[in-house]
Amino acid sequence: MTNPEPVKEKVEEKKPRPLTDREKKYVKHRAEGCKVGESSLRAGFATPQYGTYLKGQEHIQSALADALVEAGLTDEFVAKRLKEGADATHPERRNKDGVVIVQESPDFFIRHKHIETVMKAKGSLTQEGGTTKNTQINIIVTPDVAKGFLDSGVIDKKEHKDLKEYIEHEKESG
Repeated sequence: MTNPEPVKEKVEEKKPRPLTDREKKYVKHRAEGCKVGESSLRAGFATPQYGTYLKGQEHIQSALADALVEAGLTDEFVAKRLKEGADATHPERRNKDGVVIVQESPDFFIRHKHIETVMKAKGSLTQEGGTTKNTQINIIVTPDVAKGFLDSGVIDKKEHKDLKEYIEHEKESG
């Protein structure tokens, strides 16, 4: 005896419910960059805390995503800006006489923040149960970066000695 073929139900795509006038105002203010509570009050809701409730609603999230795309904040635009941030550099630094003391150098803080944002967006870095899942990234320190560490004075004397030897070794072999 053969098994009967399972009945396939027609699954309709669930459309988000239409927004009320106040919800439309809330989405408009959020898309303009207002904070959650401020957007809630400007839209005419009684408390700023109501904005936190709205923020979690699927139809609000969908409308906000549409509003951001309409404003030009597409996935491609965001990806381009994140890549620019991941390549961020400090400008040249000059002393009081105008002499360059530090040439353009990587801005690791900004790079870190942008890479962290990309990882969060891709789901590689998430908050679950109070712990953070991290992805290991190996960073290669070139002689120029090592010299920057030495010049900035952010390392202790032993590391300074080891780094000097590394720089000299790399210059001789390279």
